[in-house]
Amino acid sequence: MLAQRQFVSTIYTTGRNAAFQRSFRRRALWLLSLPILLAVMAFVVATAIIGQQVVPSDFTGALKATGIASFAYLILAFLYSPAYMVGFVWFCLGTSPRDADVGRRLLVMPIITACFVWCPVMFVSALSMEDRILAFLALVPTALVVGLIWSFIVRWAVSLSLRNHPALA
Repeated sequence: MLAQRQFVSTIYTTGRNAAFQRSFRRRALWLLSLPILLAVMAFVVATAIIGQQVVPSDFTGALKATGIASFAYLILAFLYSPAYMVGFVWFCLGTSPRDADVGRRLLVMPIITACFVWCPVMFVSALSMEDRILAFLALVPTALVVGLIWSFIVRWAVSLSLRNHPALA
């Protein structure tokens, strides 16, 4: 009788932990997709501004701040988006809803991203090979630092949102 009760308890606990891992992964994926959505929004705003045949220095007030921020984010998105997409796809395909190491993979994602940050630099034909190497050497530490900070923010936000999850009771 005790063995049956223990077996049922193990199944119940496993089901609750699997539900917790699915929730953690789902919420992490939503937060990790946020920079991609912001890059798309920056592209739309920058395209609309370019369509007006004006330059950001002609703007005034809130439109100036929006335009400058949009162009700056678009340049950063050009430099980091291909590498971030590789890291994001690696995280999506590498984790399953029942995976227990979602948090660990979230911390490894910036390293995967930093490995592929060279892609956009190689396509800028105006740069010499030395300048491309210097740009790559400047982008890798930035990608690592910003990526680790972002993954810690995602882990913190997800754990904060799952604070009252039944699997933690």
